[in-house]
Amino acid sequence: MQIDLDNAIAENFLQYQQLSIPLRNQGLVFLGGEMEYDQSRSNGTGKTSCLSLVPWVIWGRLLRDMHDVSRVINYEAKSCYGRVEGTLGDNKFWIERSRTRKGEPEIKTSFAGSSRSLNIQDEINQIFGTFELAQNTVFLIQRKALEFMTAGNAGRRQIMEDLLKIDKWNRHHEAVKSDIMWANTTLTGLRSDLAMAEIGLDALLAKIETSHKLATLDLDAQCRLLNTQLGVAELGHKQLQVRYTALRKAHLEVSDRLKESRIITDRLSRLTADKRCTLIRLSTTLENLKTSIAQLQTGVCPTCHRPLVKDFAVDQKTQEILCDQIATVSAEVTQSTMEYEAALASTTTIQGEEHKTSAKIQEVTHRLTESKKILSNVKFNISEIEDQIRCVSQETDTDHRKEVHEYQRVITTRRNAIAELEHGVRFMELCKEGFSYRGIPSLLISNSLPLLVQETNKNLSTLSDDELSINILPADISSDGKILERLTFLVSKNGHTAYLNDYSDGEQRRGIIALFLGLLSIRSLLTGVKWMSCFIDELFDGLDAPGVERAIRVLRNIPHVNTTIITSHRSELAALGGFSKVWSVRCHNGKSQLVC
Repeated sequence: MQIDLDNAIAENFLQYQQLSIPLRNQGLVFLGGEMEYDQSRSNGTGKTSCLSLVPWVIWGRLLRDMHDVSRVINYEAKSCYGRVEGTLGDNKFWIERSRTRKGEPEIKTSFAGSSRSLNIQDEINQIFGTFELAQNTVFLIQRKALEFMTAGNAGRRQIMEDLLKIDKWNRHHEAVKSDIMWANTTLTGLRSDLAMAEIGLDALLAKIETSHKLATLDLDAQCRLLNTQLGVAELGHKQLQVRYTALRKAHLEVSDRLKESRIITDRLSRLTADKRCTLIRLSTTLENLKTSIAQLQTGVCPTCHRPLVKDFAVDQKTQEILCDQIATVSAEVTQSTMEYEAALASTTTIQGEEHKTSAKIQEVTHRLTESKKILSNVKFNISEIEDQIRCVSQETDTDHRKEVHEYQRVITTRRNAIAELEHGVRFMELCKEGFSYRGIPSLLISNSLPLLVQETNKNLSTLSDDELSINILPADISSDGKILERLTFLVSKNGHTAYLNDYSDGEQRRGIIALFLGLLSIRSLLTGVKWMSCFIDELFDGLDAPGVERAIRVLRNIPHVNTTIITSHRSELAALGGFSKVWSVRCHNGKSQLVC
């Protein structure tokens, strides 16, 4: 990621009422200073304060120690304000910082809120690195020289870890540990909730079943009794139906016999009537004949009173024939009458049987009707009891349905959450195993040290004619093969190895410059963070004119850096050439102004 600053502006910052610093593509800039009453004097004009604007806006820190940070406010003002603008990669950004004498500083950025877990300053540190890291790779300060040089072994290692962003391993490891602990705690709670929910659901289901049994116990008994009664009634109804069928069959047979008997009776009745008619007719004829015979015996016609011819033989014979016929017909009439009376008696008997059969059929039909009513009543009662059982069941289910659904919802939710968390814990355990390899930071540092030494010594060979070389090595290796938590910093000259403090000021300054440029180089190579600007305070202290020229030559050719601002109280050095621009800080009555 490329960090290219465009400009920095401020109001009422330290001794500046207005300050504007152009920072993009300025090349190698010499920043001197002059007092109004003594132009040869540049100390105290505000050169270092000018360079402090950028770190104050970004980190809230100054390049010089100041315990009371509220003193950044100009003594004539109640508040101060600063803004830095630039680009991050292909994106524009800006950072603003303001402060009042009584209030807390206020920070605003164009990328604020992009991370939910970090505050604004932590976001800035994540993007730009910490201030301590910038002190060794972006800002080179006179009084502090280079912390990498002055710090102890452990301090140097910490600087390398910051430079290589190795702290992310520790952060990730601790974050994963914390996440696993949280996940395990949450899992324990979820499992406990799941177990309680399952126990509660089982108890509720048992309670529902018991309530259902108690509510329907009496109804079930009544239903069983009615079902028994229904069975008995259905059996009796079937028997009645069988009897009714038999009676109907018998009734049909009797009806057929009655029809036949009536036919016979009608026939006999007609026959008897015919014979009686014949008998009456013969009897009438006989009477007429007897009358005729009597008249003949008197010899006088009853009408005309004339004498009659007597033929007694014929009349006597006719009378005998008629008497025979009458006797015969009378016998037939008697026989027919007897047969008619017998048929009539048989018909009467059959009618009696028919009446009895009809009465029995009516009785059975009535009993069938009653049986149907009984069956209908029993079925209706059974249906009512079954409806009551269903209603009781539905009421019981309705009363507890919400609780059952809630338990089921809780159980489903907890099971899903447990499955997700268990999957997450397995993944985090794998991550933890990767981050827990404590040798990773040391291996990264040990692998980067040769590159740092190479870059530093390359710059040092340009800065010095002497055979100076710097070596930075791990101090020891423990029995398990891991590198210990410290680094040793040594400088060699003409085969003699010692600490840097054992050499002259000029040699120390050359070593500081070379190491600063080496750290700047490996930061961009190994982490991909490329600052396009760097700031150096009082670079030329302890250097003679040739050393200054060599330093200018090296600083003009820093890879990927397009602006390098160097402060110095040695104003005459600006005339040596090699600088792209010469700026000056002019101080009048304690108020400074930058002239670009």
